Amino acid sequence: MNKFLSDYLPPALVRDLRRSWRTRGYIVMLVLALLASVWLQYSATKAETATGAAGWSMLLLTLGCVMIWGVVPNRAGAAVSADAKVKGTNFMMLTPLSSRNIVWATWFSATCQVLLLAAFGALLMCWRHATEPLEPLANPLMDAVGRGGVLNPLALSTSLTHEQEWIIYGIVVGLGVLLCAAFMFLAQLSRFFRLVASAVVVMALLASVWESFVTTAWLTEENYSPVADFLAGFTGASLGVRVVDAVLVLVLLLELARRSYAAPAENCSRVVRLLTLVVLASVPVVYYLLPGEAKLMESQMDFCLVFGMVAALSDALLPTYSLVAHDKRAWPVVPAYLQTPGVGQAALFLVLFMVAYSAMMVWQGQIADGDDVMNEGPLPGVIEGAKVLYVLLLGLFLTDVLCSRTNVNRPIVYVVLLMVMSFIVTTVTVFMPWDTPAYVYAVLPFVSDRCLSADSITGLDETLQICCAAITGGMVLLLLVLLMLRGRR
Repeated sequence: MNKFLSDYLPPALVRDLRRSWRTRGYIVMLVLALLASVWLQYSATKAETATGAAGWSMLLLTLGCVMIWGVVPNRAGAAVSADAKVKGTNFMMLTPLSSRNIVWATWFSATCQVLLLAAFGALLMCWRHATEPLEPLANPLMDAVGRGGVLNPLALSTSLTHEQEWIIYGIVVGLGVLLCAAFMFLAQLSRFFRLVASAVVVMALLASVWESFVTTAWLTEENYSPVADFLAGFTGASLGVRVVDAVLVLVLLLELARRSYAAPAENCSRVVRLLTLVVLASVPVVYYLLPGEAKLMESQMDFCLVFGMVAALSDALLPTYSLVAHDKRAWPVVPAYLQTPGVGQAALFLVLFMVAYSAMMVWQGQIADGDDVMNEGPLPGVIEGAKVLYVLLLGLFLTDVLCSRTNVNRPIVYVVLLMVMSFIVTTVTVFMPWDTPAYVYAVLPFVSDRCLSADSITGLDETLQICCAAITGGMVLLLLVLLMLRGRR
């Protein structure tokens, strides 16, 4: 019996690769992009000045980001969406392959395509380094002062060393690999909302990178290199922590993407909650293993909060099923209710996560102030956390009332409801008199400033703040009970 290379590869991987090569529009786009990149690099080598070469190089980088961050991940998401568009026609669910096997193999197929593009881009990088002009340029903003205030942002790339360029290129490719998983995670949304959500993800990514570059040091330091400052977070211990965080994000996105192929009897929530606990435990691990990295611990706290909220809300909003079979397959010792899927279970887990995170915030404040509680005490932080939890659970409850649990656009409805509620509450509070009792603001979502303000602004004493916290906590418990009751249906 003859054996081919494809016989030794995962079936879902072979299927996705063949489907990619048979998509004419996708192949034509890749070929045109490769030809355009060669032309851009050739134009950069023929530039007469370093500024001109930098301009062509920036266009080449932009083209690479479009392909690695947009085209290839979007194809992966479209492939999953085509399979899961109608549950009755998702024949991949009838194969002996598990949902995790299908999702990981599809992601690996997209990653192989990203790496192929990255390999071609690496050849262009080597070509650029062999032919780039040697004319150095100063700090772009300081250079603009000598040029009559005309800013030349393209001059930034010529001030980079080859090592810095390779590191940046590696970050671009790594983010492309993560975005393949992100687009697969968003695949269950309808096409319009999927494109909008994908554009928001990419824009948020670009905004965070831009925020890291644009600092006041550009104006105060003559030889300041924003790239060197940015890359400082990708060296040493910080690099290891960020790599681990990236792996956890990748696993989370693919675990959530499993729902496109999972049978109703599969439990797709347990691993998501375990990953959240792992991220929560990473904060004290970072503190004890890297005691001198205060900034790294702070960023890990922020990452933990975002990771936990996204995981818990995605678990509650994405289509899922609550079956008796899930309880029978629960692990011992841990309560079965916390292991099974469902909107009530996800809401309870979100509350427990926020409580644990708030306790960790108080612990972090004690460490930062030498085992002394923060000057304003832990109460404002508790109220703020309760307010955030109140908003999240209220939006989740309204979404569950308005949409069936199999509706693929539940996350979009949730976001729209939060925006509408924020607009309504903000409009109402603008016209409310300033002498309105503080407990009224404690009942309203999206309003926390007047409950958290110092005595000089609202005259709130500690007793009144405790009352506000109790009212907000009561609203949280009420919503949690309602969600748990609705989850039983």
